[in-house]
Amino acid sequence: MGLDLTKVSLPPRGPRTVVKPVDLSRRFAGYMASVMQLPALMAGRSPSARARTLIQFIKDWNYWVDSRPAMLDGPPPPDSDPFDLACIAAIVHALTARDGVDVPEWVHRYRADPPRLFTGLGVDSGYGQLIVAEAPPVCAHHGVYFEAEMLDRGAPTPGE
Repeated sequence: MGLDLTKVSLPPRGPRTVVKPVDLSRRFAGYMASVMQLPALMAGRSPSARARTLIQFIKDWNYWVDSRPAMLDGPPPPDSDPFDLACIAAIVHALTARDGVDVPEWVHRYRADPPRLFTGLGVDSGYGQLIVAEAPPVCAHHGVYFEAEMLDRGAPTPGE
């Protein structure tokens, strides 16, 4: 009793898979968002879409230094959510000021009122006050606050 393997045949061979090397020294085209694209990426998909999109923008900014001019290709569409525009402006302002890049003119147009954390939470709680105290100075201009350490996300580690 058992399986008679002499009566089993192999299935026909499928097409041959060819694996080609990928140049990992360059950024894959189409993945890096410019400030013009950020509002659409931040809108509506989930409550955390704003945070995830902005953090990915910061990571890309820090890692793909040569692509920074393309990332600043903007301004974002003016008919976007006003708070999202203030968040984008605060992040771009902080990154460009930190890195000695010319701050785009449009950045100065957007401010959240009342002031909030970039997650949308108010700044009046104890947690909010901690974030405000540690936020980059440009956050006060925009009324959008985030931890200064957030700007270091995605930066290459020494020796890379």
